[in-house]
Order: sequence, then C-alpha cells, then structure tokens
Amino acid sequence: MTMKTRSLRDALTEHLKPATATHAVYLDGAAWAEGVKLREQIRATRLASTGLQSDAPKLQAALDQVQARIKESELTFTFVMLPRTEYHRVLDDCQSDDPTLAWNTETFPPALIAAACSKVEGVFEADSLDLEDVVALYEQLGNQQTEDLFRVAFGLQVESPKPFMLAASATMPDSGLSLTTASSMESPTPGS
Repeated sequence: MTMKTRSLRDALTEHLKPATATHAVYLDGAAWAEGVKLREQIRATRLASTGLQSDAPKLQAALDQVQARIKESELTFTFVMLPRTEYHRVLDDCQSDDPTLAWNTETFPPALIAAACSKVEGVFEADSLDLEDVVALYEQLGNQQTEDLFRVAFGLQVESPKPFMLAASATMPDSGLSLTTASSMESPTPGS
C-alpha cells in the first residue's frame, strides 16, 4: 500500500468548493405593480369574447417595456456556504436576550447576509457587502424581499447541498411577476 504524502489541508485547499446560491431583487416596485396590472388586463382581454382581444398586443407591448424597466432595477446577490466556524461566529455575535430564541431576530439576518454575500451584480456591483450596506437594504426594501434574502443565505448554512438540485420557480400568485426571483443553488458536483 502506497502512503500519500499530501495532507488533508492540502486536499481541502485544492478541492473544497462551497455551495453557492443566487437571488435577485428588483428595486422598481412601481414598475412591478404596473406589470401586475398589465398582466391582469392581458388575461382579461384574452378571456373576453368581445373586441377587447384586439387590445392584447398593445398591452403586451406595454408589459414588455415594464418588464425591461423591472429588469434594469435588478440586484443579484450571490451567497456562499460559510465555514462552520464563521457561521457560528455570526450566530454567537447575534445571540438573543430571550432564551426562547435561537438568535436576535433584528441583528442575525442582516449579519448573516453580510457574511455570506460573495457578490452583488446589477444596478450596484460589489464583491461583498458590509453590515452597513445590508442595514441600508433592510431600511429600504420590503419585508418579503429582505426575508427572501435571509432565507437564501440561511438555507445555504443549514441545508446540505444536493448534487443536481433544481431551483423551483417562485412567482407571485396569479401575476407571473415577482419582486424576487427563484433562487438558484449550486452544489459542487464531480466534473463541474
């Protein structure tokens, strides 16, 4: 039997590729609301048996323009699975005074997002976010948008990545539009 002289640390350095996930947020809520309204109008004109169907192409053209505006307001966040020690450091830094809670619900979500974010692309670009950036996001974005960002960052830390995982489509019910996109999770797999 041949002994390998390479250390486990060397192997980890060479081969460890943490799982990542991306999630997009759209900042133009007014365009999003306009898009929901246009989509509803298009659906109604397609169901109508009267001359309203002739309005569908104009409404679709307007919807295409609104969707372009929405896309222009996109911020795509890439999150990475943190090493166990880093995740627990963030968790320890954000302990709750309430013994029934696992963490401080005000400080842990933004701290985890800041620690796990490895890239932001779109109307703002950065290789990471600091806590002040995330606090600014929390002050400006809607509750669902910030919860979605936390859900993706947290999910990477507590769920084992599965090879060939497929992301489900997440859209707002009955609208076909969402202020956030379905998150994509990538898991290192052999040959990738």
